[in-house]
Amino acid sequence: MKSLHRKYAAAVAMIWAACLVLGLFAYMLVISPQQKARRRIEQQLAKDKAAFELAVDAAKPENREKMNRQLEQLTARLDDFTVPASEAASLTFDISRLARDHQLQEFSIRGKEAHEKTAESASLVANRIVVSFNGSFTQFARFLNALERNGPVLFVDTLSIVKPSDRSGVQRAEMDISALTRKPRAGS
Repeated sequence: MKSLHRKYAAAVAMIWAACLVLGLFAYMLVISPQQKARRRIEQQLAKDKAAFELAVDAAKPENREKMNRQLEQLTARLDDFTVPASEAASLTFDISRLARDHQLQEFSIRGKEAHEKTAESASLVANRIVVSFNGSFTQFARFLNALERNGPVLFVDTLSIVKPSDRSGVQRAEMDISALTRKPRAGS
């Protein structure tokens, strides 16, 4: 009798183990991907709900006025960082004037051919200018500070200073500068 019970218990244990393994595979292959998809859909639903609530709030007159003011503030802030396309040519003259004011020697300025549209906006173009000159380190520092204080914001992409071979204290500096130029807005 004992061997019959053992055979029966072993058969039941094997059936339970097989069912457990099949259940585990079913969970891994069917249920787990469905749960992941459900979480992803719930996250998308939450984003869409937030966008919907924002759109509903934006439709209210008092919120529309508030959003228009925010848009005007952001546009004014963008104007601090960009040059209108009509004034882009005067930028090189302004930089030349700063160089003359700081008495930089052998000053040269030239535009680079590559005008790149920025990835975020089709209305902004990055204009590149190469500025090179000879001067002492203090002249260089004063010129760079004047460029930083000058409107619009200029971005120094690369900078190189070459130490002189003689002891004159005059270094050769070259800067690759970017300025963001905006195209005229529609309706303006």
